[in-house]
Amino acid sequence: MGPSRPRKGYKPAALIQAMLEYVTSPDTLMTFFFSYIYDLLCSKEEHEVEFDMAHALSYLDGLATCDSEDKDKLNEALEKFAEYIVENFLLPLRASSVKTPQPTPTSLSSLQSSTPIGTRQRVSVLRKSCLYLEVAHILPHCLTTVAAGDLDLSESKKNVLRILDMFDPGIGHLVDGPKIDSPSNALTLTLDFHRLFGEFQIYTERTGMPYQYRIDSTEQSPFLRDPIFPVSRTLSLSPNRTIDPPSSRLIDVHRAVALIMKLSGAGEYIERILRDMEALDVKEDGSTQLGHLAGLRLGGWLNIMSVH
Repeated sequence: MGPSRPRKGYKPAALIQAMLEYVTSPDTLMTFFFSYIYDLLCSKEEHEVEFDMAHALSYLDGLATCDSEDKDKLNEALEKFAEYIVENFLLPLRASSVKTPQPTPTSLSSLQSSTPIGTRQRVSVLRKSCLYLEVAHILPHCLTTVAAGDLDLSESKKNVLRILDMFDPGIGHLVDGPKIDSPSNALTLTLDFHRLFGEFQIYTERTGMPYQYRIDSTEQSPFLRDPIFPVSRTLSLSPNRTIDPPSSRLIDVHRAVALIMKLSGAGEYIERILRDMEALDVKEDGSTQLGHLAGLRLGGWLNIMSVH
């Protein structure tokens, strides 16, 4: 697979390489990656045999020395893996990372009547714990939110959590249920930085000093990059540490997602899909991503748009 971008606009090879670089458990990722590729390429008879990493590696190594047709199939499988990650992980995360609802007085009564009490109380605690700036979820609020009328998370959200576990095994328990609205999954940011953070255009990373983080932009062009970046900030802990500080593990995952989206070009591709959603029209060339839009709604990713 060459350096040029395929029709979708992002670079599958760069996406896979960036994932290997930024996940904290590359072994877990590689096991899933080889299992996925092997499952796409092997015969029906081989499907009946339980997956074995050594056998899969031998099989794929053999393909590398085969004719151009087999190599094309391997490249196609790599593109399908990248597509799976984009559609089942990056796109839902970005689509759901809208501004945390900050209800106005006119909308508060309707919000209170339609929102489950537990959710209202958790978001209220989260907002009161961070009084001066806007509250930004590190990982989006709806990630572990069950849709109204359902008893369990949608299959789409379960897929995101499975992939999330490859970034940092066991991290799901940090955002499970009510924990998604805890201060450990929150930062306070100004309005503009809140938007950029939710769009994975800026990220935070540890500096090595306790509770100090470096905030940076994914934009590298000196003409487009905000000159304020990078900037370092030290988190202020609550008196007697009665409020948990933001989780460094969740911050690391957000950083990884932001850099993967930027380096692979997936971020630009996803933004085009979201612009189509806002335009609500089908272009003459059929380029509006209706399938993606329908999938996001059915998966419960678009039901937390900003409160008006």
